[in-house]
This record gives sequence, C-alpha cells and structure tokens, in this order.
Amino acid sequence: MTDPGVIPKYVGASVLNGSPVSHLEITFNENVGRDRWVLFVNDETKLIHKVEHYSRVSGDLPPEQIYWSDHQEEFGITFSHQNTYYRSNGKKLEEFKITNVDFSTPIADNKFQKRGA
Repeated sequence: MTDPGVIPKYVGASVLNGSPVSHLEITFNENVGRDRWVLFVNDETKLIHKVEHYSRVSGDLPPEQIYWSDHQEEFGITFSHQNTYYRSNGKKLEEFKITNVDFSTPIADNKFQKRGA
C-alpha cells in the first residue's frame, strides 16, 4: 500500500455480517492502474473480509465482489482460507479453499528475480 503510485484512502464504515468494518479504497496514479478496489477491514481483528473491485475508477458499474472467510493462522500468519468470487451481476463465479499450507519450505533466492535478469 506504500508503493509509488498506490493511493490508499479511508472512505467510510459499515457493518458486515454483524461486525463493524472500515472501508479502505485503493486507487492508482494513471501510469500505474485505472481500476479501484475497496477493502472491508474488520475493525476488531484488522482482517479483510470483503473486497470490491471496480474496473474503472469512476462510473456506475457495479463491482465484482470477493468474500474472504475462514481466517486461520498458519506459521504465525493469519489469512483467509476461503475466497468466494461474485460477478458484478451478483452471480457466484467461483470459490477457492486453501489447504495444506507450508511456509517452512525455503524458497530459492532466484525465484524473486525477473526472468532474463
């Protein structure tokens, strides 16, 4: 969120599934991106429970929605183990369940280099 060209902004609050959430809008400088994201962050846990993706920064098109649930801690990192995607028309697109997490296996340094570098 602190990368050059990323513009985070608090844009409000609501209640999601009975819990208060803050809305964090993410937009970008024109040379970085043209879409907009709104993250719904649980005020108590600070975990993201919903993401709205707008294909354009402005306009009346409804967003695609992603619900993040089943938050679990794995090796000291808490993240969603179930993500459910809905199209902008409200129809369910797909659902992902994350299992068999292993952060203990080392990753070679060259995995983080650009190809051809």
